[in-house]
Amino acid sequence: MTVLILIVLAMLDTAAAGFRDSAGRNGLLNKAGYYRRAARLGALYGVLPIVFIATVVLGLTWATTDPTLWSDFLRTGEAMTWIYGPTATLVAVAMGIYLSPRFEVRSLATVIILGPFTLLRPIVITAGAVVGVWVSPRWEVAA
Repeated sequence: MTVLILIVLAMLDTAAAGFRDSAGRNGLLNKAGYYRRAARLGALYGVLPIVFIATVVLGLTWATTDPTLWSDFLRTGEAMTWIYGPTATLVAVAMGIYLSPRFEVRSLATVIILGPFTLLRPIVITAGAVVGVWVSPRWEVAA
């Protein structure tokens, strides 16, 4: 379940990154289709690093004779979900508010949550990685 949660969080993050990249870059009055396409492209591009990471993890797990490596990867993933989960929940709530038909409400979601969390995103990603390696200090986990 941890692996699935991390994959879903990564896909949502890359979809949100696609949306953020496209925001304010189109002169159309009705931008809904444009934003949906940008989010789909972001999620599609996000598949590449997910597949790469999965390949590395599975390769290391299959190549080792240490039976505890997979459980260390899972423990790391669980620790990372405690960092990434609350952030993803706030962003999902903000995206739900952003679907409001009122411009003022959409602007409020952007100013209060989406904007600041875009700036905090590298810190959250780094914090999750640091916590993950701290929980299972192995070179395989760090890789």
